[in-house]
Amino acid sequence: MQAVDQSDPLSWYQIAGIHGLPFVPWDDVQAAPGQERNGYCAHTSTLFLTWHRPYLALFEVSQQVLYEKVTEAANDFPDGPLRQRYSQAAASFRIPYWDWAVVPPDGGPTLPVSVTSPNVNVTVPSGDNSTTTTVQISNPLYSYVFHPLVPSDFEYSPDYAQFTLYLETLRSPSTMDASAASNDDYVASILDGARSNLQDRLYNLMTSSNNYTFFSTEMWSDENKTLGLDSLESVHDVIHNNIGVSGHMNYIVFSAFDPLFWLHHVMIDRLFAMWQAINPDSFVEPAAQWAPTFTYAINATEDGNSPLTPFHKDSTGDFWTSFDVSNVSTFNYNYPELWNDNNNAPASVGDVQASINMLYGSSGAAASVSSRSAHLANAKEHNANTSFAPDEALVTDASTPTGAFREYIATIQAQKNGLGDSFSVYIFIGPFEDDVSSQSRLEPGLVGTQGFFANPGPMSSSFPLISSGTVPLTATLANKVASGELEGLGLSEVSAYLKRNLRWRIMKADGCVVPADKVPGLQICVVSADIEPAMTPNKFPVWGPFVSHPEITQGMAGGMCP
Repeated sequence: MQAVDQSDPLSWYQIAGIHGLPFVPWDDVQAAPGQERNGYCAHTSTLFLTWHRPYLALFEVSQQVLYEKVTEAANDFPDGPLRQRYSQAAASFRIPYWDWAVVPPDGGPTLPVSVTSPNVNVTVPSGDNSTTTTVQISNPLYSYVFHPLVPSDFEYSPDYAQFTLYLETLRSPSTMDASAASNDDYVASILDGARSNLQDRLYNLMTSSNNYTFFSTEMWSDENKTLGLDSLESVHDVIHNNIGVSGHMNYIVFSAFDPLFWLHHVMIDRLFAMWQAINPDSFVEPAAQWAPTFTYAINATEDGNSPLTPFHKDSTGDFWTSFDVSNVSTFNYNYPELWNDNNNAPASVGDVQASINMLYGSSGAAASVSSRSAHLANAKEHNANTSFAPDEALVTDASTPTGAFREYIATIQAQKNGLGDSFSVYIFIGPFEDDVSSQSRLEPGLVGTQGFFANPGPMSSSFPLISSGTVPLTATLANKVASGELEGLGLSEVSAYLKRNLRWRIMKADGCVVPADKVPGLQICVVSADIEPAMTPNKFPVWGPFVSHPEITQGMAGGMCP
């Protein structure tokens, strides 16, 4: 598919270009007046999650691009078991998802070797199609090689002219010219360091959020204080920044050309589908478009019937809408967690919750809630007492007089486009050096990261967008208790400790550190919530209201509770 001529509307180049540059109409869907300098993608929008669903389907179902290519390759093999095996696989082929929040089953890095090797060995038919042979080819998951590179297609801002020179997509580019190479080892180290905190963050989000608007989009409003401090879009942004590191994935307008974009977005769609199965009564509600797209101006009102441009659903010119794509079955695919093999039927809410508990409730603070829930369930079943083993008791020290567990979270908000670049806020607990370079991404005291995924250059800061996200703190605090550095996880101990030891650093994609008082709209606050453990493995814990603790960050640059 990557070899298809770049002028073909169904080529990798043209489909990737829908998301951002080169800002040209696709399938003859013209720009709205004055919106010609934007891509079609709906970011910071209530349509963010639903827009990407037909975008993914464009590759694998609607236009059958991948299916046709895979089937064609399978049919090239000589008759026999191998051809039959490949043909069967081709019939059900879909873009795989990449789960960056779980421990890889093979014990390898979070960033799999399958996407970091420039070349791969594959089995292909021999010249006369009578036998097979093994050959080495360029790995299509490693990068997309432009053929040719059209510099004018990637002109966006003079300060980012390197993207008019790069011959292929890059992750953490080594230089700013045509000789640049990816540094996937560095990217892999960043992702490995971030995985545990992202797992906690996903578990918090999936178990606490039941309102689509606040689950889906990162835009901040006062209602976030009660309806959700985090969003799937915000988590998605962290991955983009951690992969890109000033490369293509770091910027909205370039990101879809990197093969990892697609594996990442299938993961986002999977999480969205699981959340939908648990929350079937909450979906797209009317909301303003916060950032312009190729077909929507700022402040345009969008709802479940808004066209997901440029994706036509039929030959009459009708577009897919959010209501049309609310179920993954529309495009004839599914995810493992949504199907119960034992019953040969769709998974129940309890089945999906059990899957989320197993997948994402096993790290850090999340593990303490899941473990405590299992302990309580076992005690109830056997009419036993509910005393805890020493390792469980360590984290239950954060419990309240009612027996609830207390979760501590750092909330971060800022103007998404305020620095004219993508940037990240790095949250630290413990030793902290003010003058540190890009190694911030790997420092031992780093707890977690909030990413602000934007476009490069001053044009992107012309409209203020306040977005928000979180970094869970409880797992790190529990480790501090275990080491004797923190006396306990009660509110008074934690407040005093964090006031002395909680720090942050803001860094742009290129590693440039920005003083906190120079980041527009930056507000960092610590909140807590009481969590009642579930009594069965197929239930979620129950979250209490979030309580702000302004005294912890008060007086520090950027330290303020909204």
